[in-house]
Amino acid sequence: MSNRIFNPDGVPPPVGHYSHLAEVAPGRRVLHCAGQVGRDEDGSIPAAFRDQARLVWRRLEAILAANDMGLGDVVKIVIFMTDMAADIATLREVHAEVLGPDVKPASTGIGVTALALPELKLEIELVAAREG
Repeated sequence: MSNRIFNPDGVPPPVGHYSHLAEVAPGRRVLHCAGQVGRDEDGSIPAAFRDQARLVWRRLEAILAANDMGLGDVVKIVIFMTDMAADIATLREVHAEVLGPDVKPASTGIGVTALALPELKLEIELVAAREG
């Protein structure tokens, strides 16, 4: 049995690239990934939100791959943004680009006043589940 991701009747459709509900099938291995930020291996942080978002997803994909998982195994995303009003449209574009049309995990976006470093604009944590 695979993970079930869907939007139940009686709930308005999602506004972005996500689903309202994700259910992990019994017996699946679950990975809880700490929040990842747009900081490169050398410690540099791109100024542009889009560049930070793409870097975050590269890091998340590497973490998933190191655990024999991929983006299709993601069931939940929590997104922290320092300027949601300015950057939400860009985030939706990057999510659609990275996740493709079929991967729409349950997601929550949270506006925050700051992240761990002042240059950071975005942090994403996720939960993934896979058989085995």
